[in-house]
Amino acid sequence: MDYHRAAACLRLASLALCDSDELQSRLETSYSHLSRVDPQDLPERLHVRFEELVADMRYGGDSIRMALARMNRTDQSHLATRIVSLFGELCRHLPPED
Repeated sequence: MDYHRAAACLRLASLALCDSDELQSRLETSYSHLSRVDPQDLPERLHVRFEELVADMRYGGDSIRMALARMNRTDQSHLATRIVSLFGELCRHLPPED
């Protein structure tokens, strides 16, 4: 398990949401960072939350862009909140760096 690697990806995913682009574009960028996370690099209690988040972002679509385009603004906003929340939860589990 490499919590710090996962945290770095989730941090970038969260920061991508702070840009001034349209929310859909920010979520696409955020997803590109989330896709680099190996669920095994997360605390076990976060595996399901992470996998559900990624599945919900894909929304049954072939591409993240198409999936997000089918969502309404409220659903997109909820995804953004879940990304930041997951990052915060992971940070509480991080062991101190050497």
